[in-house]
Amino acid sequence: MRKRSTWLERAESLAGTLAATYVRMSTDHQRYSIAHQELALAAYAAANNLHILRSYVDSGRSGLGIKNRPALNRLLDDVQRASCPFGVLLIYDISRWGRFQNADEGAYYEQLCQRNNVRVVYCQEPFVNDGGSLGMLVKSIKRLMAAEYSRELSDKVWQAQRNLATRGLHQGGPANFGLRRALLGSDGRVKTVLQRGQQKSLQGERIVLVPGPKRELALIRSIYRSFTAGGLNERQIMAELIKRGVPPPSKIGWRVHQIRAILSNSRYIGRLIYNQTSGKLLSPNRPNPETDWVIFENAFPPIVPKTQFEAAGEILRARRCALSDEEMLSRLRELAQASGPLRARDINCRSDMPKSWVYGRRFGSLLKAYALAGVSGSRNFDYVRINHSAAHARSDIVQDIVTAIEASGSQARGHMGHNKIFVDREWSFSITAVRCYKLHSGHFRWRVQFNLLNESDIYVVACMGYHSHDVETYFLLPRQRVLRGHQIRLGDHNDAETERYRLLELSAIVSTAKGIIAENAGASLGLICQRPIGHQPIEPELLD
Repeated sequence: MRKRSTWLERAESLAGTLAATYVRMSTDHQRYSIAHQELALAAYAAANNLHILRSYVDSGRSGLGIKNRPALNRLLDDVQRASCPFGVLLIYDISRWGRFQNADEGAYYEQLCQRNNVRVVYCQEPFVNDGGSLGMLVKSIKRLMAAEYSRELSDKVWQAQRNLATRGLHQGGPANFGLRRALLGSDGRVKTVLQRGQQKSLQGERIVLVPGPKRELALIRSIYRSFTAGGLNERQIMAELIKRGVPPPSKIGWRVHQIRAILSNSRYIGRLIYNQTSGKLLSPNRPNPETDWVIFENAFPPIVPKTQFEAAGEILRARRCALSDEEMLSRLRELAQASGPLRARDINCRSDMPKSWVYGRRFGSLLKAYALAGVSGSRNFDYVRINHSAAHARSDIVQDIVTAIEASGSQARGHMGHNKIFVDREWSFSITAVRCYKLHSGHFRWRVQFNLLNESDIYVVACMGYHSHDVETYFLLPRQRVLRGHQIRLGDHNDAETERYRLLELSAIVSTAKGIIAENAGASLGLICQRPIGHQPIEPELLD
């Protein structure tokens, strides 16, 4: 009689046939469309007796980095778990990992999968990914080709945009206040004015900037008159606009930087400037020399006279006169003698001295400028020191937690620089250190907001002491009961529901976490929304 196989034997026999797929598309290109990739991977799976268990999809995501690719981050998290259900990962070709400018980055992610017994298969590549020397050589070349493709494409796009800018065409981005984007017809005339959020329908269509509603144009002229002839500064103009109830250009209301942007934007005299800054391939934006700028004059009728625009520019440039460090500090001392303890608002209201952010950029921070000038601020800035202490103490806190996990007989391992620890390759901790606030009542509060992308099974909140970087207490909050992106408040005295998640001894972190995970495994989203952890009544103003 044939022996009946057990469930474990059947599971082992299926381990090599369960697969996952990863697909990515950055643009709507037919060759790399999501549907095209999925069909190719499904055909490969059917031909090789593989059963697709999961699919990870990053649609409309750039391949230059991993930060904004949630599906790839979930995939790498899943393959590191001991309970990972699949043993094969199907990918269309090597470039779907990404077109990383460091070719070794794609190799690292592949090696991470293979180290955790997940075999990577490239379904549309001409070689077999079996670890042989030929395959390794071809993969290295392919990764370099993928990176080079991005560099060449970036140069081609930049050249095309530069050529279009020389013809006075708009090169993307929202229109400034008082301007609108207009769609050109085949005869070169304005066909329609695009509203906010609307895009052109055809690739060959072109967009130009045109003056907007008369109400906005009159407001821009009024701001220039107040600044040049009226002698008002940006803050005074802003206060006047708010007093008159003038609708702001954005939902955040009127701000000083908006007034300054209007006064310094050459588009209001019909001049378009392209390539003032550049940041290719996810590199930071950097200013370009004026010789590289593309300038197009008279793109549309000017909104303000050129002489008035130049007069505003002279006033702004006069403020940016090159002061020595001692001259800047001397003006701080004079202001402190006249008005007492300093505030950034007092500095910004003065037209005869640099703004507060200029002091911060010159001396490292406004507090350092105060110290060098020998003056004091009107606020208690100890919270800045505490924030820096929390950032530096975080590595010690993580090490203490790792030591406690390993002392309990479990294995702890970090992941890819994220603030996350995997325990026994089965579940994960996410660790956050937060500083302490003191209320007028004398009670203490800790406020924390969790990262939307860094999802873990247990969130460890290390609550630091008041004006100290020592940990006062820990809270272990389950993923099912934390509203990601929602700020919670923990206190020295909480309701009974919250106190259940306080960790009394760090040595019991593993056993406590396992109990919390088991307890909240069936929690529903409706229950979470009704009873968010740490929800407190509105509190009096916090003391720093």
